Amino acid sequence: MSDGAIRRITLLSFRTFGDYVLKAPFLFELGRLYPNAEITMITNRKGGQVYPLIDSRLRLVVVDHGDPKLPMLRTLLAMPRADLVVALDDSRTTLVLSLVVRGKRKTGWVQGISLLYAEGGFSEWTSVRPWLSAVVRTVYRPVRVRRPEDKHDGEVELELLDLKGQFQPLASYRSDFASPPRPRPDAPYIYCAAEAGWRARQLTDEQWTGIIRGLRQAFPEHTIVVHGAAGAVQEFTLDQRVIAYGQRSVAELFAKISAADLVIAPDSFALHLASFYDVPAIGYFGPAHPHRFRPTGPRSASLFHQPACSPCLQLRGNEPCRRDLIQCSSLAAMKPGEFIAAAEAALA
Repeated sequence: MSDGAIRRITLLSFRTFGDYVLKAPFLFELGRLYPNAEITMITNRKGGQVYPLIDSRLRLVVVDHGDPKLPMLRTLLAMPRADLVVALDDSRTTLVLSLVVRGKRKTGWVQGISLLYAEGGFSEWTSVRPWLSAVVRTVYRPVRVRRPEDKHDGEVELELLDLKGQFQPLASYRSDFASPPRPRPDAPYIYCAAEAGWRARQLTDEQWTGIIRGLRQAFPEHTIVVHGAAGAVQEFTLDQRVIAYGQRSVAELFAKISAADLVIAPDSFALHLASFYDVPAIGYFGPAHPHRFRPTGPRSASLFHQPACSPCLQLRGNEPCRRDLIQCSSLAAMKPGEFIAAAEAALA
C-alpha cells in the first residue's frame, strides 16, 4: 500500500501515563510520513488525558475496562474502516481490540520478549500470553516481536514505521502540536516525585528528608516542590521553600514539569515528562536497570545500585517483593549525597 493510499490510520494504545509520553517519537514520525492522514487513537481514560497534550491532531476514542462491553463493541465497529491499524503495545487489551477494529491492513507487536537485567547477563521474560499472540499473528501484516533492550524505550515503536532510532533526546520528537512548555518562573524550583507506584520502588521518608535538606543547602535560591513523601515534607512545615504538591490534573503536571529547573523522579510519568521538555532530571532506578527508561534531558543522570537478587520477582502494588523486602535493595543503598552531587552537576 503506497503512502498516498493511506488516508485513515487507527492506533491502539493501552498502558499508563508514562508509557504514553514515550510514544511521542512514533507520533512525531507518523505525522511526518503521513501528513494528510486522519489519525484516530483508541486508548483508555489515562491516554485520553495525555495524548491530546502530546499531539493535538489526534482524534480520540476512549474506552476502558469498566465500560459496558456491548456499547464498547458497537463504538469500535462503528468506526470507519482504516487503511492502516497499528497496535502500539503488546497488552492483552490492545491485541484483543485490534482484532475488532476494522482495517485494510493491520500491524503491530505480538508476544513481547524482554530481557531483565541480571548480574552477569540477562534473563528472558515474555509479556503476553502465547495463545493470544498466535491468533494475532494470523491478522497482522507484518507482525513484529517487541524487543526493547538495545535502545531507549521511546524509540522502540519507530520499528513499526520501518525506522531506526538514532538515540535522540525525547524532546527532539516534541512537535508543534504538543503542549508548549511553560516559561520558567522568576522563582526557580526543583520538582521531586516521591511516589513510584510500587511500594518496593519508593525511597523512604528518611531518605527524602536527607535529600530535601541537602537541596535546600545546595540551592538556596530554589523552592523544593515535593509530590508524595508526606512524612518527610512534614519535617519542613515551617520552611516556605519546601512545598507539598498534591494531586493535580494531567495538564497542570505537564506545565509544572516543563517549567522546573530540575526533576528528581523514579521511572515514572514525571521523569518522562522531564525528558519530553528537555528538563535536566535525576532518575532513580530499582530493581530495573535504567538503560531503557533513563532521562534524556541535558546533564541528566541515573542512580542505580545493582540488586543481588536481579532479575526481580517483585509483586506490583503495595505488597513487599518475594524476598519480603519492603524496599528494593537498589533504592535502599542510595544516599542523599548521591542525589545532591547529581543535582549540582545538572545545575552547574
